[in-house]
Amino acid sequence: MRCRQAVGQIDGAGKVADSGLGGTMVLGGTHVEFEPATAALADLLGQESMPAFERRLRRYTNPDVLLLDQLGYLPCDSRAADILNNIISRRHEQRSTIITTNLSRYRPRPVILQRLATR
Repeated sequence: MRCRQAVGQIDGAGKVADSGLGGTMVLGGTHVEFEPATAALADLLGQESMPAFERRLRRYTNPDVLLLDQLGYLPCDSRAADILNNIISRRHEQRSTIITTNLSRYRPRPVILQRLATR
């Protein structure tokens, strides 16, 4: 069974869950891309042309599993939220995506997380 874009919260698990889960998948032959969410978004925002953007976007849309860590840790503008939405849309029902955050479920959510919650 394969989990596709499940949204959940495990308080306090953080890096332990990411590294253990990601490591297990790699040992099983799964192509896993692990990236802090802010680094992935900064990477894509830094592309200067649409062809360069599309080529770089494949880094995040092609792996079997994409692990984006610490979403919401730093504030993101609406352009970054649109890019993340683009990644999720392209992966939807084709590849697995795991997104972690250290934000409390009781704190108001940043815009970027509100957009994901509607997916």
